[in-house]
Amino acid sequence: MVDIPHYYKLDRDPFLNEGVEGLFFPGGERAELLEDLSHHARYNNSLLAVCGETGVGKTTILDALFDTVADDTDIAAIVANPMMDESQFAAAVMEVLGEANADSDALTSLANFLSNTNECDRLLLVLIDDAHNLPLETVSVLAQFQLDYKESFHLVFFTERSGSWLDHLADKLTLQTWQLHPYSFEQMLEYIAYRMETAGWQGKLPFSEQQLNTIFKQSGGVPSLVNQLSTDTLYELMQAAQRRPMANRLPLIIGGAIGLSLVMLAIIWSDDDPSTSAKLSDQQSVADVALPETDDDKEKNRQNKKIVSLALPPSRDKKDSSNKKASINQKESTQEKVSARKKAVSHENTTTKESIVSNANKQQTEKSKNTSIVKNPSAQPKAAENSLNQQTEKPAKIVVKEPAKAAQSVSEAPKISKIKSSPYNKSEQKLLASPGDHYVLQLVGMSDRKRLDDYIKHLPKNIKTQTYRRTLNGKTLYMVVTGEFASSADAQKGIKRLPSKLQKQKPWAKRLSSVHKEIISR
Repeated sequence: MVDIPHYYKLDRDPFLNEGVEGLFFPGGERAELLEDLSHHARYNNSLLAVCGETGVGKTTILDALFDTVADDTDIAAIVANPMMDESQFAAAVMEVLGEANADSDALTSLANFLSNTNECDRLLLVLIDDAHNLPLETVSVLAQFQLDYKESFHLVFFTERSGSWLDHLADKLTLQTWQLHPYSFEQMLEYIAYRMETAGWQGKLPFSEQQLNTIFKQSGGVPSLVNQLSTDTLYELMQAAQRRPMANRLPLIIGGAIGLSLVMLAIIWSDDDPSTSAKLSDQQSVADVALPETDDDKEKNRQNKKIVSLALPPSRDKKDSSNKKASINQKESTQEKVSARKKAVSHENTTTKESIVSNANKQQTEKSKNTSIVKNPSAQPKAAENSLNQQTEKPAKIVVKEPAKAAQSVSEAPKISKIKSSPYNKSEQKLLASPGDHYVLQLVGMSDRKRLDDYIKHLPKNIKTQTYRRTLNGKTLYMVVTGEFASSADAQKGIKRLPSKLQKQKPWAKRLSSVHKEIISR
């Protein structure tokens, strides 16, 4: 059976995560959550927890956070299970770090490692997936470790629920949580388009509107269920397309079979009918006998030929000549009618002109009678003509003036400037003017403006940046982005062209529509 990538001409199965790295859909507030986690996991000494139902994308956030750590941070990702006590957990962490020692206690080894980390001004970040499986005793020991080594040991829990031991920790320690929600319908559409595009799809999505509504209704916007249902829909579309050619040829096959059966029935019927065969034999016998032609027969044939010749219609040449004569006569008649109409029209025009002139003369004579002083009596006909011209020109003057006023108002409109009252700086205005489906590379986000300016000051001179301000949880953050790319693929190429020092900071492609939302909603 043909698989999905081969049939749809894709690089891979678009909705499978196995063997794929670097996939991260920034929509559905995932990008904002990742930014918060990256900042708090590095600088906040509180316990951190990301909560959400199964399949909502917690592991995806964990993987993305794993890829954003700085060079001075050691990181370990642990998948918890219900049987994992504090000693087993510490052994798992040391094994991931490559510091496992079978001769010593795991908790002691972890404590020694954290002491050295603190002296070297480094940080150990532990990400715990399926943290709801951990026993309360284990979580309590880990929380105590963070209290003792808060400058060098940070924990981030990824759990299905915000109750149970998390509530117990919140009573004793500072705990900051984020809730990860399923996608809305619009966010799901963007997510499906992202997965298809990253797999090599170009153009309009193959799903119908009804199929997309069904996927959202059955999945509830949960990404893992969206992946499964989208894959099933692609299989259904592929199988339907493969069955369609046979269904299209079926009417032709049935019609051909019916026609062939009718022909066979006609042949069988003609063979079984004795009257038909008798008629055919009689006609054949008559045709085979050739009778001699007599003188009377010849005379009759001559007379018949004469009668036929008299009954035949006139030849084609005679018809053409008659038709030409008729067309010539018709043209002459039409020309006479046209000339007569022209004469009538010209006569009417002369009469109307004479009437107009006479009326004008009458009006002028009446005006001259009523006027006491006449400077130039000979100019009366001209005055009448001028008055007529003025009457005809007045509507034209009105038509010209109105478009001129409209054009003047349009030309004056751009003079009103709104830039002075704009709440956005030049960088923000430039970002807002860029298309929302384009991408930029986010380099860093900081709450300290002076520290941000110092960061920009030490960037390479060929890196042109844009800075914008956003508000998150009541706090102001300053974001630094660079470049502008028409697609996510171009943005990924742009990351590879950055200096190695900036690449180590894990910049990521961010859709400008998200940037617009952050700027406007602050």
